Amino acid sequence: MIGLMILGAGLLWFGIAFGAGIGVYRVTGKRWLQVAAIVFVVWLPFWDVIPGYYLYQKAVREVAGVRIHQTANAQGYLDLTQPDCNSCWTDLRDSGYTFLEVHRTGATGVLFRFEQGAGYYTYRLLPRADERCLFFDSLPNAEALRAYYALKERCLFWSFSPAPTSQYEVSSGIDYYGNSKRLWPVRAVWRRVGDRASQCLLAESVQVDFFSWIGRQIGIPSWIHTRESDGRRIQFSNEDILKPN
Repeated sequence: MIGLMILGAGLLWFGIAFGAGIGVYRVTGKRWLQVAAIVFVVWLPFWDVIPGYYLYQKAVREVAGVRIHQTANAQGYLDLTQPDCNSCWTDLRDSGYTFLEVHRTGATGVLFRFEQGAGYYTYRLLPRADERCLFFDSLPNAEALRAYYALKERCLFWSFSPAPTSQYEVSSGIDYYGNSKRLWPVRAVWRRVGDRASQCLLAESVQVDFFSWIGRQIGIPSWIHTRESDGRRIQFSNEDILKPN
């Protein structure tokens, strides 16, 4: 369906271009002006491709890639890439971390009705026999949650803090390379692991993409750089940087 819409829009634009060319020819009687008008109108949606591609290639050379400066042993970390605990169940279950901390700012996620609102939540998986599981086991859907997330004989326990308590944090975001947001947006999509105590950056990965004007209309980047020169993806596992104790 989307493909047909794009095809239809393309055909419509070509029709407009040829119509403009015919109009120019009727006014001027010059064939070269007709051709120039058609080429100009066809090229209009792609006006930012050349400067955008140049800036994109410059960003690929200068900022794209994975940079690991240091690794550390950690029992867990503050995950600023997640708004709630929807994925921390499986992250805790499948990793060697004993806790994950999440900054919640709104009423989202599976447990929002039972949590205290905005703030920093530290989540742990505990043996079912632990007395701290009593609250989780009192939830009306506790057994359904335990089965859905394959917790087996464990429960999810969480504690609240108005300020972060983890030493390490994982964050992500988007910057626009060279202040290019308004004209030809070249994005630097980054992911960072930092030490909050020392303010040191442990690792960073940056993927670069470029959305031309026409690319923004259909939601598809014109170019995207996601791999190193040796073929590896520009991506690291948190456990590669913060090694679970």
